[in-house]
Amino acid sequence: MPVNRYHVGDTVRVRTSTPFTDVETDAPFDPDNVIFRYLTPSGAVVVKQLSDVPSVVIQDGVGEYHIDIEVDEEGDWYYRIEGVSNDDPPIFQGADDDKRFHVNDSPFYTEE
Repeated sequence: MPVNRYHVGDTVRVRTSTPFTDVETDAPFDPDNVIFRYLTPSGAVVVKQLSDVPSVVIQDGVGEYHIDIEVDEEGDWYYRIEGVSNDDPPIFQGADDDKRFHVNDSPFYTEE
């Protein structure tokens, strides 16, 4: 699978690859909370949630979400998107597998 490539200083939009869906009807569904987790090349784990106030998680449609990440480090960035349900068992499906993108250094975005 090809890896998307960006430059230090870019803003990378990370989105659900398919909508969260209702287990019984397979219709798009909004979980009670949506969690984006990403790992920077230096090992920092960042967690952003729809329930954060203010939230950087944006809803694009029923079951569809994204965040924008300002990348400031060269290397591989890893992320995953998860839905949370207050129902037991959960009544929706659809969490993205771990994914990654690569960031290259850019001579246009160097620190002084």
